[in-house]
Amino acid sequence: MTIISVFNRYSGFYSMFFFFVNHYIYSIKNNKNFKIHNDNWLFKSELGWEDYFENIDITNKISDKIIFGNFNQTLSEYSIREYKEVLHNVYIYNKNTIKLIEDKKIKLNLKNNTYDSIFIRRGDKLIAESDYISAENYLIYLLELNPQCKNIYLQTDDYNCFTELNDYINKHSLDINLVTACEKNCKGMITLSLHKDSILNNNIIKKENVNYLTDNIKSLSKCKPVDKMDSKEIYNHTLEMLIGIDIVLKSNIVVTDYSSNVARFIKLKHSNSNNVYDIISKSNNIDYNKMICPSRGF
Repeated sequence: MTIISVFNRYSGFYSMFFFFVNHYIYSIKNNKNFKIHNDNWLFKSELGWEDYFENIDITNKISDKIIFGNFNQTLSEYSIREYKEVLHNVYIYNKNTIKLIEDKKIKLNLKNNTYDSIFIRRGDKLIAESDYISAENYLIYLLELNPQCKNIYLQTDDYNCFTELNDYINKHSLDINLVTACEKNCKGMITLSLHKDSILNNNIIKKENVNYLTDNIKSLSKCKPVDKMDSKEIYNHTLEMLIGIDIVLKSNIVVTDYSSNVARFIKLKHSNSNNVYDIISKSNNIDYNKMICPSRGF
């Protein structure tokens, strides 16, 4: 029997990723072959998964039956701990991705575990999924956790976050070096065209996020959704995301919020998961025994 995890064009990278991991766990536990079908994957540039990662197909057994695993479909239920324990088997960069990560860290003058990090995802996440949280709140909490913090890497899709943090650092005369890979013209990522339409039409936005999105509507309207990018743009966009997240994974303390799939991935994949904190609950605790796909929350 072969388990085929089917990637699609209608979900974010890490939302799709966690369901793919579920299909992988099922294949391992049941001693089945495993393959990825990513011809229609939103983040495919040329090869698909292998644009960025090593191939992880498992084809050791004779197979006469196929089971397809789709987005939002779990083949069985596993604990959060089980997801965490297999990440090192599936999330393996290819040589080019490794080189580009190292090049970026050299450019930003960052060495593993010598800096803390903040991850803030805005853009289309503020339509209905996440709440707007001022960037300074992340920094205040980080300084509570590490009062001696001197170097911070900010991973974000919205340069406004960098500006907000810099303003707070200057206002309070803090001896902190803040760096980011986010470009000045980036004011929030939009994954799909339908998300962009929702922002422009202002029809389903969470009430607490309306003001922020309204203030940034001109910048967001210029953002090209991933489903409208050509193959080169998809490759560059996805690599920038993967590189930035890897820098977060190699930091000392991380402050984020667990409301996004990216943040939940960071929590599980970080070299020391106990050092990844949630700004909303002001805690680093999660129930690793909980039987749930991380795409559906902690």
